[in-house]
Formats: sequence, C-alpha cells, structure tokens
Amino acid sequence: PIIGQDFLFKQMILENYQKADNVEALINISNMGRSSFFTKFKIVFGMTAKCWIVKQRNRRILDEAMRPDVTVKELMVKFMFDSQVNFTHYCKQHFGCTPKQLIEHYRIENQ
Repeated sequence: PIIGQDFLFKQMILENYQKADNVEALINISNMGRSSFFTKFKIVFGMTAKCWIVKQRNRRILDEAMRPDVTVKELMVKFMFDSQVNFTHYCKQHFGCTPKQLIEHYRIENQ
C-alpha cells in the first residue's frame, strides 16, 4: 500500500507541476499539509520540492532553447520572466551564460 501511495503522489506531481507556479501551488493541489507534502516529496523524488521544480523548469527551458526558431523574448514570455534582466540573471545563475548564448549554443550543436 505504501508503494501505491508513493506512485499516486508521483503521478499527481508529474501531472500538475507545470500548472503550478511554485511549491505552494503544488501543496494546494495535493490537498496535503505542508510538512506531510515536503516529507512525501523528499521520499518519492529524493530532493526538495523547490530543487526539483527548478530542475524541471531548467529542463523545459533547455528543450525550448533547442528549437531552431526560438527567440529570447519567446523564452522570456513562455517561462513568465517579467524582464530580460531577470531572465539573463536566471540563465547566468543556472546555465552559466546569457539567454542568447544558450540559444546560440544549441543552434550550433543541432546543426
């Protein structure tokens, strides 16, 4: 029964994390208490919810950056960054380069 509960929890997270802007939204969707949610999340995913969400967001940004026709502005809008400065700061922090360099890197790599 415990494995079944873990599976259902994981399924719920995977189906809803893109709809949630943050961990609080995921907690609300889960209908669990905060501490129960964090404990269950750590057991099922092996990391904190915040770390996992950032990792998923970064993966989605990279997936979009690989599109041959994508622009920095499109990425910024799609991932809800309120300014190019914030998006540039985020990319430098998480990818070690600017959004433009990220896109150019994947364009060169995929040619």
